[in-house]
Amino acid sequence: MIVIGQTLAPLRTLSNLNKNLDDYESVKLVSGGPLAVYGEVAITLAFFVLQVVVAVSMYNRSRKFPRLFFFQWIALPLTFVLDILLIVTIFHLPVSQAVSPQEVGQTLGAFAVTGLWVWYLHASTRVRNTFVK
Repeated sequence: MIVIGQTLAPLRTLSNLNKNLDDYESVKLVSGGPLAVYGEVAITLAFFVLQVVVAVSMYNRSRKFPRLFFFQWIALPLTFVLDILLIVTIFHLPVSQAVSPQEVGQTLGAFAVTGLWVWYLHASTRVRNTFVK
């Protein structure tokens, strides 16, 4: 299950980036828009790179995989918060206008589920025996 999720995670990130392309074009026309767009794309691409590194370490059975997965878990809410801070700062918006309760719920849900996998990766003897390189 974790293999499927980790394999699809970078693809899901790129898909979300692609879905936002039309919005980015319209935001670029607003004062401060280009900075917001480039900042959000940079945050998203940095998270994408981390996801790819974690996936490669998983497929290579690297002993670093559980620790990298932990960092990816921490990066999930961190990228969400950084993105919100970027938008709030550039456009001088209240947080309630920059993010919906649905987005907060989705992020917290993903963080909780991934947290269970983090716990498993650190508690499992099977994992210790698998990631040995």
